[in-house]
Amino acid sequence: MVVNLLVESSIYYLLSIIYYLLSIIYYLLPITYYLLPITYYLLPITYYLSPITYHLSPITYHLL
Repeated sequence: MVVNLLVESSIYYLLSIIYYLLSIIYYLLPITYYLLPITYYLLPITYYLSPITYHLSPITYHLL
């Protein structure tokens, strides 16, 4: 009986987490839709910055 209750509560808990995550995704979808063109424009910038970050990574690694 106790085990059954535990299983039921855990399932309910998991379902609530899934529901919560899905709602977050649902709210984030329009934001990502608006951010996609921005990321599209930022991609070349990151492409040009990647060698710089590559050279800076050992420095940051030593700083950490």
